[in-house]
This record gives sequence, C-alpha cells and structure tokens, in this order.
Amino acid sequence: MHPLSQLTLSPPPTPPPPLSPPFFFSLPQVVSSALTDTASPSSLPRRACTDGRVTDWDALEALLYRSLYSDCGWLAGEEGCLLVVEPVRTPRRDRERWAQLAFERFNAAGLFALDAPVAALYAVGRSSGTVIDVGHDKTDVACVLDGGVVTGSAVRLASGGAASEGVLAARLATRGVNLTGLDPAVLRAAKQAAAAARPSRAAALEGMVGGGEGAPPTPSPTTLTLPDGTAVAVTAGDGIAVAEALVTPSDAVGVRADLAGRDSLAAVALASVAAAGSESAGGGGAASGGAALAARRAALETLVLCGGGARVPGLAHRLESDVRAALPAWAASPPTWPEPPSYLPPHACGALAAWTGGAIAAKTVFVQNQHATRADYDEMGPIAIFRRGAGG
Repeated sequence: MHPLSQLTLSPPPTPPPPLSPPFFFSLPQVVSSALTDTASPSSLPRRACTDGRVTDWDALEALLYRSLYSDCGWLAGEEGCLLVVEPVRTPRRDRERWAQLAFERFNAAGLFALDAPVAALYAVGRSSGTVIDVGHDKTDVACVLDGGVVTGSAVRLASGGAASEGVLAARLATRGVNLTGLDPAVLRAAKQAAAAARPSRAAALEGMVGGGEGAPPTPSPTTLTLPDGTAVAVTAGDGIAVAEALVTPSDAVGVRADLAGRDSLAAVALASVAAAGSESAGGGGAASGGAALAARRAALETLVLCGGGARVPGLAHRLESDVRAALPAWAASPPTWPEPPSYLPPHACGALAAWTGGAIAAKTVFVQNQHATRADYDEMGPIAIFRRGAGG
C-alpha cells in the first residue's frame, strides 16, 4: 500500500521537531508525486499535477498536509510561511486557489508565489536570461528580464520525458518487443539509465544507427525486463534517440504542431528571445528598435537548462552547441551557461534550479515583507496574492 494512502486531515500525533520556516514548494516537481486513490479498486496512482497544471486539488492538499505537518514539522496553530514556485503562465484562478489553500486550509502566516523561470535564474545568481525547463509532460521556454517573465516569450511544448519514453517504446516495437502490461516506471528507469545526448544532430543520427563518435560516452546498454521475465537490451542507439527527442522535439510523435516550423529546442529558444525583444520595445521608432536589441541581448546573455531533462548527460552541451551554431547577427556574444555559485553545492542547479532559487528567494521576500499575509487575505480575499505576494 502506498505510504500516502492513509492520510487524514488531522494533525499528526507526534510531529518531528519543527524546522526553520519559511518552506517552499516547486510545481510541478513536488505535486506530481503519485498518490494512491484508495477508493479505486485498481489502486491507480493519482497525480496532483499534470502538464504543469494542478489537476487534482484534493490530492495536492493531502500531499501538502503530509509534507508540512509530518516532514517539515509544522505544528497546528504555529504554521509558518509558504513560497510556491509555479510554472510560467499559471492561470489566475489557480493562483487564487493557492491563496485559499494556504490561508484557509493550512492557516499559513504568509504566502509568496514565484514564477519558475525567475527562480531558476536566481539559483545561478542572475535576474535576466532564458530558461529551458525540460519536464516530464512538457517543456517550457521563457525569457526573464530584470526579475520578471516576459509573457509573450513563453512557449510550452508537449514534449519532455514522457514523449522520449514514447520514442524508446517505438524503437523497441520495431524490434518486435511487446510492451503490453509493462509498468511505465520500468520503461522510465530504462530511459533514464540509457539517455545520452550527442554534440550535434549529425553525430546523433549516426549514433542512433550504429554507435558513431561523440561526447559524452554513451552509457553501457541497459536491460529492460518484460512482464513475462524476458530481458530486452536497450542499446546505446536507443539512449541517443531518447536524448535527441528532447533536443529535437519533432522526433517525438505528436509534438510537431507545437513547433510552428522550428524543429529544434535551440530554435525555439532563439525565437523566444526575439519575442522578448519585441514585447519589451513596445511601439515603433528608432528608440524602440534600440530597446528591442538591448532586451534580446540581455535575454540571450544567460541560458539555463533545468527540470528533469537537465540530468541527461551531454544535453546542456548539445543545446549550447546548437544555439551557438544558430546565433543571429545581432547577438553581441555567445550566451553563457553559468555554473552554480561557489557557496552552493554542484547539484543545487540543473534539475533542482527552481527549488534552489525558491530557497534563495524565501530568505528575502518574507524578511522584506513582500508576501501576502493573513491580514491581507482577510481584507482582500484570494486576490491578495496579486496585490502582494507575487514575483516574476
């Protein structure tokens, strides 16, 4: 039985010692955890978040209750503040629902909502740049200027870890492998173990066929065990194809329509940068043209890869190569892919960039009283999260 299946909404009898508030949660990472639905006879997993959106608020509430009162050590009547990191373009009604959940169900002392691209840049000490967030159900690309997301630059692709699993399944099917009844977690584990990006499209195409040259070295072949006990080899070429589906989403089935003629993630990122310049410039004229150029250069100065896809060996190196190869004439210099600051551990960025940036922001927004408080909520209701308590 799943450990969260017996959750109730009464305070835990013996909570652990409280930790220092505030606490922060990053969407969709923390709320996409599976939650067993005990009412279902098949015990199918419940996901609180899908495609970067909260789709099961009851599951989210139960999961947060467990996290806050059992794992973080909150005590009933002595709750702290919450900082929530949200995917770009989170609907207004969802943010208001977060305010209701925080103040009415969890009696939070304060709430602050932060856009994920802004948080990811905070993790590397920057306030402007372009963030490529490769998740499980989707990939988000967005530009940030001076700590705020340029809304018109945000692009969401229906490609990510799930689509790359589809590519792996299709390759296995061509070899006569029957995946009927296979636990999706088994296929996902094989994908994660085998995935490795090549430094160029040509090297990837060569590697998918017969190995080829490229860096980093391809992991050793992985074994996938089918329900009937048959062991199937996931080859080096399969791993390259999995990574290539993240870099070139048009390789994945069902995402071509999202690309609007741009066949690579690097092309999507550069188009996002161009859109950020146009939106920032406003009206026409020479002055606005200069502003657009400055905005584009600021957005392109820093590139950050985050989300689960950042764990794929060689993916950041490949994206950097693709962007450099396609740099427009107006680019003053190639973008930088910053390393974590010296005071942070190496693993604090990459896949965990939004978490790290949220932790950094939490140390300032609550001290500087930038958050929505219980008094704000009592006075204004859920819209308090927009009047105060929203960043990015």
